[in-house]
Amino acid sequence: MRTGLIKLTLVVGAIAILTGCTLSTGPRLGGGTVNVALLVPTESADARVNSLAATLISAANLAVSEMPEGRIQLTVYSTRGTVEGARAAATAAKAAKARIIVGPLYADNAAVVGQELAGSGIPVFSFSNNPEIAGGNVYTLGQSFEDTAARLLAYARSQGRSRVLAIVPEGASGDVAANAVLRAANDTGVVYSGVSTYPFSQEGVQTSASSIVRDINQTGSDIAIISANPAGALPLLAQSLGEENLNTSRTLVMGLARWDLPTSTLSLITLQNGLFALPNIQAATDFSNRFQEFAGIPPQLVTSVSYDAMKVVTTQVLSGTSDAFSQARLTSTTFKGASGDFRLSASGQTRRSLAIAQVEDGSYSVVSRTQINDTGS
Repeated sequence: MRTGLIKLTLVVGAIAILTGCTLSTGPRLGGGTVNVALLVPTESADARVNSLAATLISAANLAVSEMPEGRIQLTVYSTRGTVEGARAAATAAKAAKARIIVGPLYADNAAVVGQELAGSGIPVFSFSNNPEIAGGNVYTLGQSFEDTAARLLAYARSQGRSRVLAIVPEGASGDVAANAVLRAANDTGVVYSGVSTYPFSQEGVQTSASSIVRDINQTGSDIAIISANPAGALPLLAQSLGEENLNTSRTLVMGLARWDLPTSTLSLITLQNGLFALPNIQAATDFSNRFQEFAGIPPQLVTSVSYDAMKVVTTQVLSGTSDAFSQARLTSTTFKGASGDFRLSASGQTRRSLAIAQVEDGSYSVVSRTQINDTGS
């Protein structure tokens, strides 16, 4: 019965977004309501973004529907995926006396929302994973490179490894990944050897492989972290490093991305015995099934982050404490998310429960169970 109510409010909300009227509300059960603003990139010029926005709305409503008692008034505000739209949405939500902001999606959108609401006491649970915008009243719920790197490096250090080199593409995305590895190394006590880069092109990857192997050898790095993912440069990069005789017995190769999707990645020779991080697979599967049953469509990659952000809200509302959304309360609670447990840190970033998987003969085995890495701020 309650699921039907949530689905109905989604339809009302969708109509309201188009007409500019008051937006959708969730179930009002129990002793009162908590006004929550959901900022999503509806009305975008990109149809794919609009499709993603719909799943973000559904995921948030799914989290509300799973509350044992309904006390959330959920109002959807369109950001259009722009900084100007995000600023206007934040202003409107504040005027409507929203107590909590869930979203927005993009880092620059979340940054401006945080600025607009600075000093208001309204927390912003954004879907971004950019650590640069975290802190103050802004929390980033997306899976970050830094969190993954810290979990991997903490495990590697426990196995006697001590020095890491980051292997990243040239450009802004590579800088983000390298900085994440640097911070994770500092937090876990691993020596940061530096970074080795490659142009993001087929020729660039192939011609840079020899210099990358040379950097590994000259720095004495016994860990090499690759930021590339299987859908991007990883297959060619792994092949090229193997052709340059990278000694994977001496240097442990690790990945900031999941290597099990697609499974063919696990057959790459250079990745054998390498490590990557995994969420709680059973929890992620359960969420995907629940979401598809609820929304009638499969979740997208970022969909679960909206669910997690709203789980922070529902968990704290149900706690019944007057300071439920203070930093002290938020950072001392373990939340049950779409892909396992997670916690918020004082820095505003999210620490997620991750397992360590090791590649073996075209498959993988879990060598360290899911747990939250608590190193760092």
